[in-house]
Amino acid sequence: QQQQQQKQPAFGELSSETAYLQQFSWARRRFSEARIRRDTNSAATAFKSPTFAGGIFMISREWFFKLNGFNPLLETWGGESIEFSIKLWLCGGQIEIVPCSRVGHIFRKQHPFRFPNGSDSQTTYLRNSKIIAESWLDAYKYFFYASKPAAKRIAINSNDTEQSHQLRRALNCQPFSWYLQNVFPQLKLPNDDFIAFGALSSGELCLHISNHATVQLRMTSCFQNDVTHWYLHRQNSQLQASSGACLHVVADVPKRATPLSNATRSTHFRVVLRPCVDQDVGERGHNQKQTPSQRWLRRGGLLVHQQTQLCLDNPLSDVVVVSHCRNAAPSQLFRFAMELQRL
Repeated sequence: QQQQQQKQPAFGELSSETAYLQQFSWARRRFSEARIRRDTNSAATAFKSPTFAGGIFMISREWFFKLNGFNPLLETWGGESIEFSIKLWLCGGQIEIVPCSRVGHIFRKQHPFRFPNGSDSQTTYLRNSKIIAESWLDAYKYFFYASKPAAKRIAINSNDTEQSHQLRRALNCQPFSWYLQNVFPQLKLPNDDFIAFGALSSGELCLHISNHATVQLRMTSCFQNDVTHWYLHRQNSQLQASSGACLHVVADVPKRATPLSNATRSTHFRVVLRPCVDQDVGERGHNQKQTPSQRWLRRGGLLVHQQTQLCLDNPLSDVVVVSHCRNAAPSQLFRFAMELQRL
């Protein structure tokens, strides 16, 4: 099998992180020039990290088995190091990265093993992540389900989580809120910034970017692993996709483009994705620069485009449009996985 070696930046530039079990990633750690000059041994100075990669760590045998090691109920591959990181911090330990250490890691182009019951790596990883969420995240598990709605369909039982719950009681482990406050405060909760977030559904279908290259919007099954999640901003009312772009309405006028403010009743409108327009916020929180074509209002279960006063609509199959608002029309009722204000 062909193999490739991946090399990470040297000089202790990296710490590790994970966002509600979505993935493990390396984040660049900033060193100020003043600190480097002051501390000539900074390359050897260990620093704390919220989590670690599972194949490149050292731990005492006694401490490893006191924490019950890697969870045997997590199948095959995926999530073991994330769970171990969380329980290590919550149950009295800590993780340190030593910048001057060097570890070689060989990645294969494909997994050298099979996944259980004919499933694939993504399904297995999602099941493992659900067990971790139910075992360790407490009420914060709902943020995980908001970003990964497909996990709701994956069956687990109480036996999959009981071992972890027993360990938490035996070692008097901290709640997950302690981890957010003391270990990973950079992981900001969306409550203050958003009205709602997560998968955006109408009936059994969710609004999804089906092709990032051509930016195609369509309605698709909410239970596919990579379904797009959306964020309705509290301050500027923008509806932003996880890709970073914003939901935008444009007017289709024959032969020439017409600003929305001059559009006539015969004008047709399309829902598209566009780069989000930044807004400056004044001292009292008022927007100094308006982006009316990207502003959406939440009215009950409706998503109303502020400038045109048209509603997001799923009238047929996988089609998404804007049309005249109709009270309680099923095709215009949309729901976020996490609603942070009463509808």
